[in-house]
Amino acid sequence: MCDSCRNMTSGFMIPKNKIPTFWMWLYWVNPTQYALNSLTAIAFHCDLEAPLCQSCDILNPASCPECPCVRVSDQGNILAWFIMKDLMSLNYGDRYQSMGMLFLFICIFMVASVIALKYMKYNQR
Repeated sequence: MCDSCRNMTSGFMIPKNKIPTFWMWLYWVNPTQYALNSLTAIAFHCDLEAPLCQSCDILNPASCPECPCVRVSDQGNILAWFIMKDLMSLNYGDRYQSMGMLFLFICIFMVASVIALKYMKYNQR
């Protein structure tokens, strides 16, 4: 049950802009969304200002065959970043913030585990 809720509010199964307002707090306290946002932003980002991609037209992928950006072949070979950033509410500029938040969650869970192991004894449960 917890995994289902965590996955549904991570912005992957239900996009961020479709999550009901009441449940939005789950999106912000969800470590999965920080991992997904940082990894997908890095994997799919396309910089159209790069020299090889300056001639790219978003709707005409044949305009720049030398551009190394990831493309979606079953959607007319368009650039994946422009689908992913709108669908998953990605922002390439937030990748370091997402990584930092993920690191913070890891530290919090590690400290909580150490405290739990110190004070919770098997024979006292």
